Order: sequence, then structure tokens, then C-alpha cells
Amino acid sequence: MEFYGSADKYGALVKDEILTTSPAYMLVKLKYDVGIDVALPGLPPSVISIEPELSTYNAGRGKKVTFTQFPVTLA
Repeated sequence: MEFYGSADKYGALVKDEILTTSPAYMLVKLKYDVGIDVALPGLPPSVISIEPELSTYNAGRGKKVTFTQFPVTLA
């Protein structure tokens, strides 16, 4: 996969170089054939969206933090 861009909650591509709010979706392009045709309306073939996940980290002693992040690992 390679990073393609970001999209807002309506699915529109975010063209800003500096994001001031978290995007609703991360767009990635599949670099290899996955055996099926993947196409989302308004995006090139093989570009898919990933939604962020809400996570909570409990540090103990009543301290915790909740945050939103995309479920990806950079390589």
C-alpha cells in the first residue's frame, strides 16, 4: 500500500498540505493485485479508505486517555 491522501466526512479529497483537523478517512492505494476489482466512487481504481479507531489507554491510578488514530503500521 502507499498513502494516497485524506478525505473529509463526505468523502471529498482533502487537498490542504497542512491538516488542521483530523480527516475522516485515510486513503491508500493498493500496489498489488488483490484478486478483485476495487473502486470507490470518485476515486481512482485500487484506492481504498481506512476509518480511524477510538482507543483508550489506561495508565492506572485513575488516569486514562482516549484518542483517535488510524489502524495502520508504517513500514
